[in-house]
Amino acid sequence: RDPARQRDHYRAQPLFVLLRAMTPIQTLEKNLTEASSPASGVAAYAAATKKRVVEQLNICRHRFVATAQVSKEKVVAVAADRTVQVTAASAAGGAVVVGTGTAVAGLVVGSAVGTVLGFVPALFTFGLSIPLGALIGGGCGAAVGGAVGGTTGMAGAGAAGYGAYTKRDEIKTFLNLATAKVVAVASDRTAQVTAASAAGGAVVFGTGAAAAGLVVGSTVGTVLGFVPALFTFGLSIPLGALIGGGCGAAVGGAVGGTTGMAGAGAAGYGAYTKRDEIKTFLNLATAKVLGVVAATKSGVAARTMAAKDKAMSVYSACTLHVAAKVGLAKDSATKAAVATKAKTLELASDRSVQVSAASAVGGAAVVSTGGAATGFVTGGAIGAAVGFVPAMFTFGLSIPVFAAVGSGCGAAAGSVIGGVTGLVGGGATGYGVYTKREVIGSSVNDARSAVGSATKYVKDQAASSAVYVRARISGATGGTSEYGSDGSSN
Repeated sequence: RDPARQRDHYRAQPLFVLLRAMTPIQTLEKNLTEASSPASGVAAYAAATKKRVVEQLNICRHRFVATAQVSKEKVVAVAADRTVQVTAASAAGGAVVVGTGTAVAGLVVGSAVGTVLGFVPALFTFGLSIPLGALIGGGCGAAVGGAVGGTTGMAGAGAAGYGAYTKRDEIKTFLNLATAKVVAVASDRTAQVTAASAAGGAVVFGTGAAAAGLVVGSTVGTVLGFVPALFTFGLSIPLGALIGGGCGAAVGGAVGGTTGMAGAGAAGYGAYTKRDEIKTFLNLATAKVLGVVAATKSGVAARTMAAKDKAMSVYSACTLHVAAKVGLAKDSATKAAVATKAKTLELASDRSVQVSAASAVGGAAVVSTGGAATGFVTGGAIGAAVGFVPAMFTFGLSIPVFAAVGSGCGAAAGSVIGGVTGLVGGGATGYGVYTKREVIGSSVNDARSAVGSATKYVKDQAASSAVYVRARISGATGGTSEYGSDGSSN
């Protein structure tokens, strides 16, 4: 065979490619070129190649073993390094804590987003898209939040742990200094007063603001809950009120607590640091007030004595004048009392007043009962009609409730109005009938006489007609009537 072709053939084999990586190219080409015959050249080349391959494999094995040993020692050294241990523990803890928190946050946010998106096809899915969207959104949000939070927490906590451990001496020194500073500040009376004032202000203002935020947030949440009420069967109203009240209480408590803490702390600090000046000012003010009080007291005492003397003189004069006037007033009062008593007895004995009072009481009782019954029926009907408006949100319970409330209000209003109307109308009617009783009696007697006359006239006419009819019947039959011409029996 041609040595050139044989050389090209072996160059294309995988073994040659491997040997080229372990043997210089010039040596391989020289061995192939010097081969005079195919058999002797190939045998010599194979023997030399085998020897070099074995040598290279031994070298690679020794290198691999040495590299593995070095890597093992390096890994052991790294694992035994306290810095690496602290960093790994911090990274794991940060991943767990931050990942859990962000997973929960992602669950809440994803559920909210999924719920909102589920409202779009709610009409076509009979409302099933809302919980399904919340479930899918919560799962995706928890997964994304856990992954992002875990990665962030692992990186941040690992870096923080590494930095804290490598700088532990400096941190320890700083903490010792900070502890000494905190102890010194905590022992300072000014800091204690300021902290107590800030805590009290935060509690007072925070509580008030939280209560206000609860009321406002509940109101806003209830109003916003009316929007999807048709799709949630009214459950969004109390849920919106609950969420709005919680958010309002939290925000109000935070804002009010912060404001109260800052304001009360500043007031306490200023009052304590300026306590000497405040004490001096209060002493001066007290002395000033006491001086004014003493001067006022002496002036008032002098004026009181003068006023007392003048009052005694005026009292003496007034006593005489009043005694005279009292005698006159007593006589006038006695005469007025006697006249009033006589007038009262006269009115009480007056038959028209008694009749009017009895009629007014009876009319009030009768008309108030009818008015209460009418108001009960009318108010119940109106209340039931009004209760139809929110019936969709109360599952029909608003109809009987509104009907009961309307019946009660209508009965009360009807009773009051009917009582007043019956009292006035009955009294007026009784008074008018009693004062006109003679006219009414004469009218009744006249009517009775007219009715008696008419009755007698009708009876006479009826008797005459009967006699006439019998006479005509007897004449027509040729018989003799058993009655006379005057209608009497024969």
